[in-house]
Amino acid sequence: MPETRPGMRLLCLDHEGGHGGSSRSLFTLLSNLSKEELEITVWCKKESHLQYLYEDLGIHVEVLADLPTYAVFSASNIDNLSLLKDRLIEFLTFFSRRKSFLDKIEGNFDLIHYNHVSFAPLAWLIKRSIGLPATMHIRTIPHYSIMAQWQALIVNRAVDRLICITENEKSYMEHFLGSSDSVVVHNAPFPPLTSPLHHPKVPLDNRLRIASLSNFHLLRGVDRIAEVARIIDTKGRGNDVLFVLAGTMNLIKSLPGKLGKIGSRGGTFADYVAEENLSHMFRFLGHVSEPENVIEACHATIKLTRDGNPWGRDIIESLAAGRPVISLGTWDGFIRNGVTGVLFSEYDPVEIAEAILLLKDDPDVLMEMGAKSKAHISVICDPVLAAKKVYGVWRQLTL
Repeated sequence: MPETRPGMRLLCLDHEGGHGGSSRSLFTLLSNLSKEELEITVWCKKESHLQYLYEDLGIHVEVLADLPTYAVFSASNIDNLSLLKDRLIEFLTFFSRRKSFLDKIEGNFDLIHYNHVSFAPLAWLIKRSIGLPATMHIRTIPHYSIMAQWQALIVNRAVDRLICITENEKSYMEHFLGSSDSVVVHNAPFPPLTSPLHHPKVPLDNRLRIASLSNFHLLRGVDRIAEVARIIDTKGRGNDVLFVLAGTMNLIKSLPGKLGKIGSRGGTFADYVAEENLSHMFRFLGHVSEPENVIEACHATIKLTRDGNPWGRDIIESLAAGRPVISLGTWDGFIRNGVTGVLFSEYDPVEIAEAILLLKDDPDVLMEMGAKSKAHISVICDPVLAAKKVYGVWRQLTL
């Protein structure tokens, strides 16, 4: 008896290829979909351990390093145009071989899902050439600018449905488009492959251990942790708190003040912390492929974002593990102040330092927040329900 082909042949494009939160989000989504109803292929721009995990699920993976990507990242149109200029060679090289790429898609897939807005120009080319149904995850909110508006218009022409990770991304796109054919589907926690273990480089002593899971970037507010640590230290409590930073901590010379000076000589944020005499309050782990082990070794997570967006993957996975989160913003869908963490509407390092010390001094409150965090995320970020919702969108587009 001949083998029956699944009802939908799905192609997913992943620009990070396992090296960031959006890749973990895509894997979580696809791992909760029925392989009997879908034949899934993932094309990644980079190699990573996720390739083997996909193969274990029966999902075909290819690495296409020359996939062209570009996303608006700055409020400055000049900065955005400068990055576009840097990516021009990548786009021209791809354009010269576009026919073979398009032939690889046409007739072999029923729908394309773009995992990030950085595929907007490529999505426009594919839509213009093939017209295949397409969806795109909207995971970022760039600063409003002419370039950001251009990007939103390209996305609107390139895909048939937007999948926004929170109501905030949906509102952002509607700001430019007036309305958008979009659905909100919260990211779900990354499925643990084994029981998380304490990261071996995190000392298990009596200090309150607070994780940060962001690569250094001014918008992510990693530098603010040093300011908060300094206030705690001046209170004579520097031996009561340890900040555990996972991620690359390279600095660039365009950063303000001492950060830029250290960056100009090839230094890192660890060098800055050392010059501020705060090294006793920090542990730097570098890039970590399994951040759940860092979360497991800590009591809480901190993200002092300058963008006021307390809903990233690091926040979801921390809350899902029963670790309250300290962050900034006004949207309280995930972090509910005093319930699942501590949420400040504005950055005030003194208040943040005091909140951290209160958590250190009252472990019962910390434990209660952790339990409520886990329960809350299990409902609002249910992976099975999220997968069903996205599959419903895909099914509508391919009927």
